[in-house]
Amino acid sequence: MIVAQGQLSDRPLPRTFAAIAARSFTGEFVVDPGPREHRIGWRDGAIVSAHSPHPADSAAKIAVTLGILNSTQAGDVTRTVLANPGCDDVDVVARTARLSSDAVGRLARRLVATRAARVFALESAGFALDDTPPLAAVPPIDARWILYSGVRAHYPIDRLHREVAAWASAIQLATDADLAAYGFGEAEADALARLSQGPLTLAPVASDLDARVVEAIALVLLATGGAIAVAANAEPARGPGARSPAGAARTTDRGATTSEPERSAGRKGTTPPPSSTGRIATATAAATTPGAERPSSRAITSAPAGDAAPRVARASSQPGLPRPRTATPDRASTGPGIASSRVRTARTRTIDPGRAAVLIAERRALIDGGADHFTLLGIGPDAAIEEVRAAYFELARHLHPDRLAAAGVVDDRRAAHLVFARINEAFAILSDPDRRLEYVRVQRAGGTAAVAASVEQASATVRQVMGGEEAYRKGESALRRMQFDEAIQHFEKSIELSPNEADHHAMLAWTTYVAAPDKAAAMSLVRVRLRKATELTDKSALPHLVLGRIARMEGNAEEAIKHLQRALDLAPRNGEAAAELRAAESMRGRSRSPSLFSKLKKS
Repeated sequence: MIVAQGQLSDRPLPRTFAAIAARSFTGEFVVDPGPREHRIGWRDGAIVSAHSPHPADSAAKIAVTLGILNSTQAGDVTRTVLANPGCDDVDVVARTARLSSDAVGRLARRLVATRAARVFALESAGFALDDTPPLAAVPPIDARWILYSGVRAHYPIDRLHREVAAWASAIQLATDADLAAYGFGEAEADALARLSQGPLTLAPVASDLDARVVEAIALVLLATGGAIAVAANAEPARGPGARSPAGAARTTDRGATTSEPERSAGRKGTTPPPSSTGRIATATAAATTPGAERPSSRAITSAPAGDAAPRVARASSQPGLPRPRTATPDRASTGPGIASSRVRTARTRTIDPGRAAVLIAERRALIDGGADHFTLLGIGPDAAIEEVRAAYFELARHLHPDRLAAAGVVDDRRAAHLVFARINEAFAILSDPDRRLEYVRVQRAGGTAAVAASVEQASATVRQVMGGEEAYRKGESALRRMQFDEAIQHFEKSIELSPNEADHHAMLAWTTYVAAPDKAAAMSLVRVRLRKATELTDKSALPHLVLGRIARMEGNAEEAIKHLQRALDLAPRNGEAAAELRAAESMRGRSRSPSLFSKLKKS
């Protein structure tokens, strides 16, 4: 059932995207630019499926990009998918590349993430929210990770600049921002370091920063509540609830500035100007306005390190997790909440710098010593959620960067920044039952170092296999150019790296045969390599194709027909095997006997 609809041009897409996540929406976000739709499946505010009609978002294309398939295999996958409408293209890739279940899962997540991010390439199209629950293709992916990757990959610089300029001239990091959830990497490190120290100017962006990266970060943080808009000449943050001087101009998250008297008038009943998004129906606004309704049982959080994309876990109003914000000035500086805001500010200024320094030194030593999250928070492994929360708040009260700055504590070596980030991470994991259970399992398996070593070993194996595939492709290329010596070298290298690949042994055998001036002398070596190929698997068509082709060239039609028929049974669409079979059948009854190939069979 359609619960909301509108146009992408009604307001910046990141706002709509973040609002859908903030409302823990379950259903489909359907965008119809014509002639084919983009669909993103949501479950409780996280992304679980996606469809994109763009050719670059096919499973075969993504698999080639990841090095899972070569171009020939990708062509086979594409033809199979086209010939079997409705089939699972990931499954076709998995069968073609003989992927493990873990590799299939990673490919599926990458595919969903790529397809979902593609919607940010669209600037004008109709959209609808359908609350029909989608079929989940992958475990939940954090919407903020998709949002940032979509903006970075598909926003042209003029659109990025236009949307940021209309929103804010400077931003300040929200005190509860969880930057890990966005998938930021090395490219964003400088901008994020600057942002963590205080307001970051967007108009203009500092000359030593990448403007495109800064504006992309600003856009997604503003949309999701990870940052707030401030005046371009604002002082560094003074802690949550800090109030601007009376009469000072304040920038709202719509990019407009208002004075304190104007805000006071607004509190007395002045009706604000209508939103530029008024063209969307009331139901649409209710479904897509950030902050219209706070999710009560879910919060978006980041995934464990090494995952292809962040996941979503259950949580309840936790520090370190962004909350949806409205498109109005911060309520902390206006209205009835001002008294408590002053109290919080006063408490911020009265923390003991000496106590904070001791806590930083102690926790930094624990981190350097590899302490687990329980030890870092100062609780036992059986601590209840309430104990976890109490321990976190006690530490955060002394270690929050804004409070340290207000107390005059200088963090030149960024030790406090590291400690605060780690206690945030510890709290986010230990306060969530699912993530806590996984964390304890990892600790019992030897800790993150042991798991990382295991992952690295698996990665090394994957790199070795991929190196074997690369050598195999180079051998095929050299063989097509009839550079037999080079082809043999590449196939030998592929076998060295991937000794259990039957096709590699079969191609080395075939190249050895065709390259040999004396076929009879080479036959013993060819025989060994083909026997190895058939022993490794009975599922590959290539060894039987080579056996059949050599048998036909040696004049043994019956033997050739047997192997070529087997090759076609395994790969019915193999054109080479079909052509060889026709040639072998045409020479039936004219076989030379005995042949060199008959010796291969007897051995």
